[in-house]
Amino acid sequence: MKQLLILTFTLLTAAVFSQKDYFIKEDWEQARKLAKEQDKILFVDFYTDW
Repeated sequence: MKQLLILTFTLLTAAVFSQKDYFIKEDWEQARKLAKEQDKILFVDFYTDW
């Protein structure tokens, strides 16, 4: 049981850290083009300090 938990934790950790994130600031058209080329969706993150 302990080995199964260690294996599961290791695989999940590897899956999380193998993802590569791309951040594109202030260039909406470039982000759209890249997402379309890679067949991915866009994640838009914004905030304000009103």
